[in-house]
Amino acid sequence: VVSGISGPSVLRVGETGTWKITAGDPEQGTLSYSVVWGDEGSLAKRAPQAIVAQTATFTHVYSTAGNFNPTFTITDSGGLTAQTSISVIVNL
Repeated sequence: VVSGISGPSVLRVGETGTWKITAGDPEQGTLSYSVVWGDEGSLAKRAPQAIVAQTATFTHVYSTAGNFNPTFTITDSGGLTAQTSISVIVNL
């Protein structure tokens, strides 16, 4: 279950953005996080951690201007997933 997402909705090209995702598993399994940034199909993964509620932090730099929707996927130890996304406008 995703309980929160925070991060910038507006950035400049070359500026580092930091997003924080908070989630928990009702069955108390471990969680792993991944993200597709939307600019190059780049994918970053965060290894599972053996805790029930987690917060994962991701950073990314967009190299081109545009509207992007990074999508964060959280997977529990049973293979069930939840997704959340945020809109990001990148200006020159």
